[in-house]
Amino acid sequence: MTVCIAAACRNGEYVVSATDGALSLGGEAMDLALAKMYWFSNNKNAWQFMYSGAPSNVDLILENIRQVLLSDTKALTRERIQKTVKQAFKKFMSEWVADYVLAPYNMSMEEFKRKGKTILGDDLASKLARDMGDTAASFTDELMVIGWGKTPISVMIYGVNRDGSWSGSLTGHGTLGAGSQVALSALLLYGITRRSALEDTVYAVAAAKFLAERCEGVGQNTTICISRKTRSTEPAETPPYSFCTAEELNALRSVWEEHGKPRIPNEASAATMAIAQRVTGSVGPELMTRFLRSSAPQ
Repeated sequence: MTVCIAAACRNGEYVVSATDGALSLGGEAMDLALAKMYWFSNNKNAWQFMYSGAPSNVDLILENIRQVLLSDTKALTRERIQKTVKQAFKKFMSEWVADYVLAPYNMSMEEFKRKGKTILGDDLASKLARDMGDTAASFTDELMVIGWGKTPISVMIYGVNRDGSWSGSLTGHGTLGAGSQVALSALLLYGITRRSALEDTVYAVAAAKFLAERCEGVGQNTTICISRKTRSTEPAETPPYSFCTAEELNALRSVWEEHGKPRIPNEASAATMAIAQRVTGSVGPELMTRFLRSSAPQ
């Protein structure tokens, strides 16, 4: 459920990100103005987190990070943030799987690993280990982290899911959720790279989000954010990001609906009608209208 998109531009100076607002609960789906973004600040660095999955699960993963920060103020430095995020994610996933399978036995994952066979016996311990492996396959939460190192163009796009971690820093792209593949394909088709102009990237990210709405679980509510590295010359309270306004989002959608939304061109009607006539012996009446439009004088 959801789509999250991030695309670097201007050689990594900016990142344009977008999410939907879909939320499902107990079989009910809602399309809310819920921005699936969260920020952690570390001195002059601000790290943007985007997520796909259950908000309650993601909040507990972020809580693991908060707990680390209580004893380690350097956990969110550029050199260590990937390790911090990966460990917080793996810790929660391990606890989530253990709670699901081991709760009836009042046993944690650590206890199971240390003395599971001794307490439960080889056969039951082996079965529970297999059950945990099967349960882990249904864990669908994902995280993506966006931020900068010491220079304004040293952008990092880093993601973690049940299969491990990945980096989109070199390509300049990162996507999560049910609409991930559609969104990523759109960015590639638009030719968006780290070197793209900010203006082109804003449109491409918006178009990728709109296209991803065709995927089940992706809502139409849209949040688009443009972020950058915090500047040492600005006040500490100045946020290094800006959200597109409702008017700007409506303008982008209107342009996309009129000029960019994929559609079968009228000019294809003659060729496709000939194929349909040969195969079925007839053509659809709706195709005649399209054909007449394509053949009308301009």
